[in-house]
Amino acid sequence: MTLESRVSANYGSGRTLERILGLVAAGGGDAGHPTLEALQQVDSMHLGGWRATRMLLDGLAIRPGEAVLDIGCGIGAASRMAAAQDGASVQGIDLTPEFVEVARELTRRSGVAGASFRQGSALDLPFPDGSFDAAMMLHVGMNIARKPALFAEVARVLRPGGRFGVYDVMIVGPGEPAYPMPWAGSAGISFPERPDDYAGHAEAVGMRETARASRLAEGLAFLDAVRAAGPGRGLPPDRAANIEDALRAGTLAPVEMIFTLGPKDDGHG
Repeated sequence: MTLESRVSANYGSGRTLERILGLVAAGGGDAGHPTLEALQQVDSMHLGGWRATRMLLDGLAIRPGEAVLDIGCGIGAASRMAAAQDGASVQGIDLTPEFVEVARELTRRSGVAGASFRQGSALDLPFPDGSFDAAMMLHVGMNIARKPALFAEVARVLRPGGRFGVYDVMIVGPGEPAYPMPWAGSAGISFPERPDDYAGHAEAVGMRETARASRLAEGLAFLDAVRAAGPGRGLPPDRAANIEDALRAGTLAPVEMIFTLGPKDDGHG
């Protein structure tokens, strides 16, 4: 079994759509035609939830009509937000077939236009060179060992001046995290790196870092909110406990980074 097959198998229960729609209904929403706002309470599968997604999109400064790539789109939360709230034309891609199917169905039910989804690999993006104005990746890099190849592919499909927004759990201090983690049942499919490593991978393919921010406070607040919401609304207890321990110990933290393809504008046109 390849590494990507093992990563894909780590996600998707066969009941993802049923679980999400059940949570929408439990919150008083219409599972048949959920609003974007109702979905936002349950469809953002990363630390910080939809608020962290909104921060990343704000950092990317997406303009109406821009073509945006959502790498590791999961069930489509960030894609729907960028399409509905920013007016982008979004293409989501994910390794896990179930997530792609659920992303399509939730997008159809919510009536969001401008977001489409397909199965595929971040290391072999099925798009021509220069296809996108911006790309984003939320809690995906921890499952990718070959980050230089990832950044090379992103740089290939971006247009000159294109932006790449990353929101990953990264190594920020000493210590070794315990497994399982939210993104990995074992260390064999887990590859977190330091923010400076990400910056180095970006620089090697002609991208420059333009913003960096820790989202530790947002991540801890999200875990608190998930715990308060009760069983069935968040991470399995062992995974939630392990990531919280690593965050509080200062070993890991969710970090947002923005990169731009091309040299710095010196103002001389």
